[in-house]
Amino acid sequence: MDKKLTLEEELKELESKPSRGLVGFHGPILITEDENYFKVKIHYHNKDLVKYIGGWQWNATEKKWLFKKNKKTFDELQKFKKYADEFAITEPTEKEYPPHNQFIEDEKIDLPDESSYHFDNDDIQENFSNNSRLYNIESQLEILNKNINDRILPSLDGIKSKTEIISYKKQTKDISENKNNRGINYDDVIKDIISFYPDDEYNKLFKKYNFTIEQPADMVQNILNLIQCELMDLIPKEDYEKECLRVGEKFFIKNQINKPDRAYKLSLNDINRFVKYKGYLHYEPNKPNPYKLIDTANNLRNKILKTADKEGLNKFLKTIYTLNFVILTRIAWEMITTRE
Repeated sequence: MDKKLTLEEELKELESKPSRGLVGFHGPILITEDENYFKVKIHYHNKDLVKYIGGWQWNATEKKWLFKKNKKTFDELQKFKKYADEFAITEPTEKEYPPHNQFIEDEKIDLPDESSYHFDNDDIQENFSNNSRLYNIESQLEILNKNINDRILPSLDGIKSKTEIISYKKQTKDISENKNNRGINYDDVIKDIISFYPDDEYNKLFKKYNFTIEQPADMVQNILNLIQCELMDLIPKEDYEKECLRVGEKFFIKNQINKPDRAYKLSLNDINRFVKYKGYLHYEPNKPNPYKLIDTANNLRNKILKTADKEGLNKFLKTIYTLNFVILTRIAWEMITTRE
């Protein structure tokens, strides 16, 4: 087994390789600070260097790695000074620390189950403007909600039992038959929504697999796979392996099965909880909670796959689930991606 290098050894080895090429340092290293954090901007392919220093968090908005301001971290960052294109931090005093609870909203992992997932008002509070992408998305949703109100809610008024709803299918069949008659093309709605964002890896999935809302299952799973890989990128390899062992042991004991030869792999829910617990992801308190976005999207995936592909109301609900899934995961992706 190869011996793991120290941070100093890694930096020295990279320095000896061609600069800004396929090896060595892939881009500039910028180390700055604000009132509460040390901030490190480093190329995606060199990001593992940051993980040698404990207490980091990824801030997808700034595309920087954040550290609590303390003496220990300040001393560790000094190892980058020789190699950094910008190194502008000062030694902190004992009183410098981030605001309470700004890193992790709570230590307890308490994600909603499938029957009760929802957003708190504080999690989705946004200031919309005519020039913002979220304003445009909101406009699309208003069109969608109007369509629902005009066509679904009046027709269901007074229907009490499941039998009555089933017998009413013939009258609501137009909901799933002719898109032109409905006045809205949901494939176009989704294209409009994702077009407000950069043409990144998430958006390229839709082009690669020629997504259609009539057959969403494969694309839904591909999107969650992409998100899972990105979350795993935030976890140091050693921490991931330890968590696999811990969760695997609990799983085998709970289900009373013998431990298999192959290693246990964490699910998306496992990884989402672990990233939250370890505080690997930084997000602003007035922004949507990325952990809840991902958890809710994963629950919607289950509903999309379980909803029978039939005509009428049931099929229309599947369309609504898919639209919401795309919106939630698109917002979450921008909050977790480490790529430029």
